Amino acid sequence: MGLFYRLSGDEKEFAKKKSLFCSIIYDITSIKRSLKLAKLLEVFGIRVQRSCFEVDL
Repeated sequence: MGLFYRLSGDEKEFAKKKSLFCSIIYDITSIKRSLKLAKLLEVFGIRVQRSCFEVDL
């Protein structure tokens, strides 16, 4: 894990337990691309509106 190479053991464990909660809002005119992205985002979170998702990364 190259992301944690400067952290001590305790700091690494703390960083691994942290998650990031995000709102993802998009405006894609292509229906095919929009559906593809929506299917991907549904794996990571919940759909709030047609093009708005809340995800926990």
